Amino acid sequence: MDQYFESYEELDIHQLMLNDKTRVLAYKTAIFNSKEKFQNKIVMDIGAGSGILSIFCAQVGAKKVYAVEASMLANSIEQVSIENNVQDKVKVIHNKVEDISPDSLEKVDIIVSEWMGFYLVHEGMLDSVLFARDNLLHEDGLLFPSIAKLYASPCQLPSMFDFWNNVCGVSMRCIGKEYRKTKSLKPEILLVNQDDILTEGKLLAWLDLECISVEEIDLLGGQNYVSVCKKDGKFQGMCIWFAVEFPDGSELSTGPHDKTTHWKQTAMVLPEDMEVTRNEPIAFKFELKKDASHPRRYNMELSLLDAEEVEHDIPCDCHMTKCIVTKKYIDDLSHPLSFDTFPMKSMNSEWPDEPFEEMDSTLAVQQYIQQMIRRDPSNIDLILNMPEANDEGVWKYEHLRQFCMELNGLAVRLQEECHPETCTQMTATEQWIFLCAAHKTPKECPAIDYTRHTLDGAACLLNSNKYFPSRISIKESSVAKLGSVCRRVYRIFSHAYFHHRTIFDEFENETFLCRRFTAFVTKYNLMSKDNLIVPIMEGEGATESEA
Repeated sequence: MDQYFESYEELDIHQLMLNDKTRVLAYKTAIFNSKEKFQNKIVMDIGAGSGILSIFCAQVGAKKVYAVEASMLANSIEQVSIENNVQDKVKVIHNKVEDISPDSLEKVDIIVSEWMGFYLVHEGMLDSVLFARDNLLHEDGLLFPSIAKLYASPCQLPSMFDFWNNVCGVSMRCIGKEYRKTKSLKPEILLVNQDDILTEGKLLAWLDLECISVEEIDLLGGQNYVSVCKKDGKFQGMCIWFAVEFPDGSELSTGPHDKTTHWKQTAMVLPEDMEVTRNEPIAFKFELKKDASHPRRYNMELSLLDAEEVEHDIPCDCHMTKCIVTKKYIDDLSHPLSFDTFPMKSMNSEWPDEPFEEMDSTLAVQQYIQQMIRRDPSNIDLILNMPEANDEGVWKYEHLRQFCMELNGLAVRLQEECHPETCTQMTATEQWIFLCAAHKTPKECPAIDYTRHTLDGAACLLNSNKYFPSRISIKESSVAKLGSVCRRVYRIFSHAYFHHRTIFDEFENETFLCRRFTAFVTKYNLMSKDNLIVPIMEGEGATESEA
């Protein structure tokens, strides 16, 4: 038996996990909230342990629950099911899920698993869940949880630093320094006080368990990040935590602002602390990489970077001049009254135009596009007129980033009346029903969820270092992916036009965004004209074709 599974035969471990009421009740709530999804369904509980999740599934009406447990604790699950009068529904499989032949049992409708370890992926059990998803779950099956997110934030760690300053009146800073050198070599599991968190949590990884591959979890993070301090303090380490979402929309979060769990938080300790001030940017690179020789382990690496040399989020709240200026641009662009309230002449005098050739930045194209929008959002020809000597691939890419950013404004307004109960499908006209590609198999999705998934997916792709590592030049193979993004985000316009016309018209009158987008995709042949069903351009009529 694998040592990993033997370790889970210690009942103390299970008492610790079962005593974690936040953990147990999160799963129970998600399962009981989804009672109708479990009734008469076949469920698989992977890493069933004591069997409590299997019992929950049986209690809400599951037809059969396969409780898969590789350790000797499997022998206890049957007794637990008898104690709870569900022995006719719970079938124990004493084996690793990878050793179950797909031909030995029917496909299951739902997979339930509490697979998370410290910093989400420690112990590598997610691999087993993905194996079961690919081999044992129906194509339209559900996973509990369905989404996992990993976060990090610079923090203070007074127990690692302040303690040594005064030990009963004796200064031991020299020992503290050596202590921190040792502690900085591996992550620490501890509770971080929410008052010691210096910045908003930075999302390092967003995993859609319905479609992510095993290869994609070999490396998490790996990007350059910038976090902005919310207060003065001492940067002494990095706090890491995770959250998972269930199909009913509920969430289990292990962050320092949430109820305590047995996972606590993970901290990477710095050998020396650094004084930081409110609005100061902290730039870093963080990655989790699966250990090739020990696949249940991940190697964690933190590198501190120069905030001057790293690309910041847009907008960014830090105190650097470039971010203050960019944020002002965006605030003015997105203010719903900006174009009506302030004369364009005064806006131009406040923000003088800068010739493109004088813009010396990797963000020059983005800044130029925003400058043209600010000058006159209705002058679409001017906005789409590419400066000489510019790379066309970069021009298309930056415009699409800008479209997606502005479309978030429409998405926010749609939330006022586009509810899952009223807009149960992403539709345009009666002949257009769109399937959401954010799932393992594309399927129907409420319109507001489709909108959120589409914009999240577009942001993920457009911010991917794999496909778009540079904003100065872009490979043709990456440019080819832009058409697919255009087709999907256009559906947000079409749904708003045909089902929320008042919101669409108000937004369009302020931004001219759909007109600009339509002209953009037409000019660069990124969409078929047959699919441009919103009659937004002058003299254009609505056309319909099969979805």
